[in-house]
Amino acid sequence: MNDHASLLAGTHAVKAIEFQTYLDSNTGSRTLTVPHAIVRLCADLGLNVANQAIRLLTQSEYEALRGQRN
Repeated sequence: MNDHASLLAGTHAVKAIEFQTYLDSNTGSRTLTVPHAIVRLCADLGLNVANQAIRLLTQSEYEALRGQRN
């Protein structure tokens, strides 16, 4: 086990690895595929896997939100 893995495995805390997915305003839904080797390694180290998807607003959505605030 490498140094990072032994450090993570020995840490007594809630541990998570987070993927951040940025979608442009013209992109529909997408699937994040995490290779099984990464999932298995995270499980062995007690890491939770999280994905945060962030979609940029279209210009009309942005303008609509700004109009609601004024």
